[in-house]
Amino acid sequence: MKNSAKQAYAALRTVFFSPYMALTCAALLWSGNFIAGRALKGDIPPIQLNFWRWVIALIVLIPLSHKQILRHKAIIKSEWKIITALGFTGIACFHICVYTALTTTTAINALIILSTSPMAIVLIARLFFKEPIRVSQTIGILVSLVGAVTLICHGNPLALQNFNFNSGDIWMLIAVPMWAVYAILLKQQNRQLPQIVLLTSTVTAGLAMMIPFYMTSLFMEPEISINVSSLLGLLYISLFASVLAFLFWNHGVSIIGPVKAGMYIHLMPVFGSFLSIIILNEGMATYHIIGATFILAGIVLCNLKKISTDSKYLLMDENLVQKLHHHLSKMKRYPF
Repeated sequence: MKNSAKQAYAALRTVFFSPYMALTCAALLWSGNFIAGRALKGDIPPIQLNFWRWVIALIVLIPLSHKQILRHKAIIKSEWKIITALGFTGIACFHICVYTALTTTTAINALIILSTSPMAIVLIARLFFKEPIRVSQTIGILVSLVGAVTLICHGNPLALQNFNFNSGDIWMLIAVPMWAVYAILLKQQNRQLPQIVLLTSTVTAGLAMMIPFYMTSLFMEPEISINVSSLLGLLYISLFASVLAFLFWNHGVSIIGPVKAGMYIHLMPVFGSFLSIIILNEGMATYHIIGATFILAGIVLCNLKKISTDSKYLLMDENLVQKLHHHLSKMKRYPF
């Protein structure tokens, strides 16, 4: 019985610690970031929101990572250039651009523009890092993009005609290549550096670069409005959309690469739609199913070769599922 329990635990661990599950969890946690950022636009200015988001995240990360940081200080020192670049692109610039965008554009516009990030990752990876791109990846990105647009436009392509380009959309257009570079640089960093150490170091670098802009914003932007809603929103963004989501994302990208991982950004409108159905009691529509199907099909196409060849990180392996079912049924018959 003990062996069965151990084997069942090992099977579960293989699934839940896979890069595919990690990237899915990251998309789920980030799906609320745009909603929270839009909701907080009147309470916390963009630069201050991003600054305090990462201050709180760093307060959580340091106690969890300080011992490992001391053990890996030599690697951190040797990797300071890439850590600085990650802090600049993914911690400082990307989120300041997103939160600034959400003050003048809608979450729908922001998600439409963000949906182009997988293509931006592919182009930058190909042009600057000479990463090979398979035909199945290109087709998968396009199929997934169709699904994302279907969800965002509520199944009505004519809604794109009402897309009003404004200053917020320009900020999102700046944010997309920043995120693409961040995703690509993650694959270039030293794999001997634990993810929590990398994230802590990256956040520290990003915060250091944000200090001058934060000090300036205190004189140029309105004061922070402290209330229960703004505090809860800030805590969600800091703990779930920052610490947990970034650890998940970094883990996934480090294993399967930025091009395949970028596809999971398209899961954000899927989760956003279904969270609205669950939390806000919005009705399920046909376009939800169609959009989600296209996105999932695109992700499978993009990762087709990886899923079929990498036995260590199989997402849905038939033998794994059979073993898991077998051991769980034993545990059910012979409870502890």
